[in-house]
Amino acid sequence: RQVQTLTLAIVEALLLVLAASFWHSRGRPRPSRDGIDAVTAMLRRDLVVLAFGVVVLAVLGYELLLASSPPNNGDSLTYHLTKALAWAQYGGVHWIANAPEVELTAYQPLAEQQLLFVFVATGSTVLYALPQYLAELAVLTATYASARRLGFDVRRSVCASFFLSTFSVVVLESVTAQNDLFTASLVAAAVVFLVGQARFEPALGGFATALGLGAKLTAGLVVPILAWLAWTRGRTAFMTAAVGGVVGAVAIAMWGYVMNVRHTGHLLGA
Repeated sequence: RQVQTLTLAIVEALLLVLAASFWHSRGRPRPSRDGIDAVTAMLRRDLVVLAFGVVVLAVLGYELLLASSPPNNGDSLTYHLTKALAWAQYGGVHWIANAPEVELTAYQPLAEQQLLFVFVATGSTVLYALPQYLAELAVLTATYASARRLGFDVRRSVCASFFLSTFSVVVLESVTAQNDLFTASLVAAAVVFLVGQARFEPALGGFATALGLGAKLTAGLVVPILAWLAWTRGRTAFMTAAVGGVVGAVAIAMWGYVMNVRHTGHLLGA
């Protein structure tokens, strides 16, 4: 029962120090502006895409406004928020005894662990939709990045990202406490890493894939495609991705399944 505001603050401060130390040891590199400059130049030339971008920004702004309203979504109320609030009351992740719905126990917990962090860190439930909203932004960014890495030009990559932001399931779930966009963001990040060229990117792709399986079992439907992407990079990249997946599973993603086995005898719960 160690999930408390002070504990989280100490852990976050330590992680910040480690990240800053690593950044300093690498010579304090700054992010490249090449991608931003390319998008900006394209928008200046193409008024149609610029108008599309204005619409997308308006939609994202409206979603953010809706995210501050009380939750009224069925799944959010019946188990996503309920699970996280039960953990917050207890002081940590645990098996909820005599749960009225199987989702409170058997379903994978990583998305709700984000809610637990938000609730304990802020002492409030006001930001309940923040994980899903940020996940949407991550999905849109990953869509652009993977399109560019697959060889599409700036205009097509931007339009793919903009178009995805108008999908009804994306718009509607971005203002809930559900876990679908969070899972999708991990899968989308895995694609970006698996089609990259840097040496250790396949490991990050495998790690992200494992986290997706720790957030929602249906991420497994995409694993064959991700495995194929890794294989197209060569045997070494495939093995590196597999190692990253094992590390992600052992360190973070598998413990929901372990809890299921411990309490029900079944990997997927009752």
